[in-house]
Amino acid sequence: MKQRGYGKYVKQAVDKVAYGTIVWPRTIAADMANSFAIPLGQAMTLCNLKLKRLADHGTIVRLQKGTYCRAKQTVFGKLYPSKDELAMQMLVRVEGRVTGYETGASALNKLGLITLLPRNREIATNNYRARLPKDCHVAARKPVTEVDNENWRYLQLIDAVDNLPRFPIDVEHPERQLRNFAERQKLDPMLLITTARKYYSQKTTLRLVDLFAAV
Repeated sequence: MKQRGYGKYVKQAVDKVAYGTIVWPRTIAADMANSFAIPLGQAMTLCNLKLKRLADHGTIVRLQKGTYCRAKQTVFGKLYPSKDELAMQMLVRVEGRVTGYETGASALNKLGLITLLPRNREIATNNYRARLPKDCHVAARKPVTEVDNENWRYLQLIDAVDNLPRFPIDVEHPERQLRNFAERQKLDPMLLITTARKYYSQKTTLRLVDLFAAV
């Protein structure tokens, strides 16, 4: 294929990315290398060049090195996601892989355990060293272990159990709420307990044991 097809390929790949979703150059480059039968390194160079041009024209916005996001054209001009939305995107998923999950007070609020709606959202993430947009209301922290597609729901629930003593709980039976969440997410109670034993304190593990022993 002729080289001029590379830029068109990248543009079409970007057009398929939903508004508010991060554009990952390596994902596009890997697909392009396969489609054009070229080395991945060459595809990365071509992809990065085209993405830079798209950013210069305002089609996408550059968040940081190697990370872009699509703009949305409206009658009032180009619209971009909020800084908080962008930060969440950067922390919880990279190139289709889960790398983080929401925790802390905001997670307890979503679970219906507290009515307090914190200003900041806390994310346990492999990318805890990431440079976040200035003035965003998202905080990154190091997880107890590397987060992946399989364990993040387990870690999120154990975090919730671990965080219970830190916040004023507003429901009468928080254990019931947590058990219902575990059931909806199809979480294995034994795997929850063994994970807690491996990475969390004994107090948290015992609270988790009590949580399912009460069933």
